[in-house]
Amino acid sequence: MGAVLADMPPGELGVRSAVLTVPLLGLDLAVFWALCRRIKLPIAPLERIDDVAWVASLAAALYVANRTLPVEVAGLASTAGLLMLRFLRDHAGEGIRQGQLRKQSIRLEAVAPFAGLSIALLTTRLVTPLATLMTDLWTVSPLEGWPAFAPFQHVSAWLILVAAITLVARGHAGRWRALVLTAGRAARLPAAVTLLFTVIAQWMVASSMTASLAGAWSQVAGVWAPVAGPLFAAVTGFLTGSVVATHGLIMPLQTALAGHTRFDPYWMAAIQNTAGSALSMLSPVRVAMVCAIAGASGEEGEVYARMAPLGVSTALFLAAVAAVLSGFA
Repeated sequence: MGAVLADMPPGELGVRSAVLTVPLLGLDLAVFWALCRRIKLPIAPLERIDDVAWVASLAAALYVANRTLPVEVAGLASTAGLLMLRFLRDHAGEGIRQGQLRKQSIRLEAVAPFAGLSIALLTTRLVTPLATLMTDLWTVSPLEGWPAFAPFQHVSAWLILVAAITLVARGHAGRWRALVLTAGRAARLPAAVTLLFTVIAQWMVASSMTASLAGAWSQVAGVWAPVAGPLFAAVTGFLTGSVVATHGLIMPLQTALAGHTRFDPYWMAAIQNTAGSALSMLSPVRVAMVCAIAGASGEEGEVYARMAPLGVSTALFLAAVAAVLSGFA
């Protein structure tokens, strides 16, 4: 959706977002170490080296995957292999050495659906004949000028299939009706919100609202107007908890802003995508959900106090990137 609203190839948005994410991973690791010091959890030098090696591997995999693979599976491809390697290193080998094979088989059973989903998604996109078959089975064109939608090639179709297979394999097939109803009730609001923000984005572009707002802000801030772009994305991502919502609200404004200031619109879209995604993780809804799952309801304030450096460092770093690029515009 972000690529369509920015009128750029999805793969290009993925690559540029990956480039911006690489240094953010380093910032996240620094914040993690700081949190460990705060709770007096010692980290040995070798552990720090190990952390840096894994984060560097993730950064390299993220860039290569976005450069070479379809954007919708690039994140999955860059993380799935590393997750499995880390699992084998930390758990499987230990279990085999201690003779706890049954314990390890239970762990492997738990991650089997994710492994199956990963393999299915990668196969249906990297094996060209299969990808073509899945696309040709059925294609829908939702809006003029938007990419065609192939339901059998979409991630959601494989999520449903893997879930159904898991349900049968674990002897819960009789619960399918209740689970479908529960999932449907949970999905109604997010689906409606996604549709709403998509329509809002189209209205903003068609009414020339975004062009007017971008022009007014550019007159005030001049060539440095794009520096506010990451802050706009961060605030909307934080408030909505959805990168779809922040794209619908802000992406048209960001690209219009780039046009008024001769700022590279592709980099503006990547900054919007990266900032909105990162700050949506700190939204009140998500934090409240995590606290509830962790049995720490009512402790949201303490969680925010510890997570604030993540959001602040991300917003400031991307604002600095926008400032540097504005200087070259």
